[in-house]
Amino acid sequence: MRQKILAPREAEKSARMITCTTAARSSWDSNAAVAEEIPLDSKEKPLGKRMLPEIGCNVELTRITLRDDEVWWTLGFESFGTFQTLGKDLCAVAATLAARQPPQIGTGLLASYPSWLKEHVIVESSSGHAL
Repeated sequence: MRQKILAPREAEKSARMITCTTAARSSWDSNAAVAEEIPLDSKEKPLGKRMLPEIGCNVELTRITLRDDEVWWTLGFESFGTFQTLGKDLCAVAATLAARQPPQIGTGLLASYPSWLKEHVIVESSSGHAL
């Protein structure tokens, strides 16, 4: 489990500190008819003698906790391989995960990390610069 802490500059006390914890990370081989999850060790290397595929998709679920204990979750997909297969690989892994009937998490918020940080973490200093 990886953890990283993003903290405000000391000069700006009103900024919100956040803690990000990787709750789950997996790598998928999407070269077969149905995407197959590759078991990873604690260093995110394939278990046994298996190699990482040349095309596929990584999936990461991250828990973000703000200073006031407000919790947000992110679900990220990172497709890799050739430009021609990226979309197909991502869709194959998403379809396989959806078929597992995951719990309902609501509609959520569609946002990039920079826009989310701007809205929930980054504050403007007295000089007008973002911190």
